[in-house]
Amino acid sequence: ENKYGINVLAIKRNDSLNISPRAKDVIKKGDFLIVIGETKKINKLAGKADH
Repeated sequence: ENKYGINVLAIKRNDSLNISPRAKDVIKKGDFLIVIGETKKINKLAGKADH
C-alpha cells in the first residue's frame, strides 16, 4: 500500500494531463490531482498540501 492509501489517477499541470502517472512522477505546487480512495484519506493528503 502507498503512503496515503489512495491512488492518483491523473495529474493536471497547466494544459497538460498526465493519465496514470508513475510513482516516480513529481507532484509540483499548482498541480491538480485526480484521485480515488477513502474520503478521510483524501482529506489527510489534502491537509498536507497546506504545508
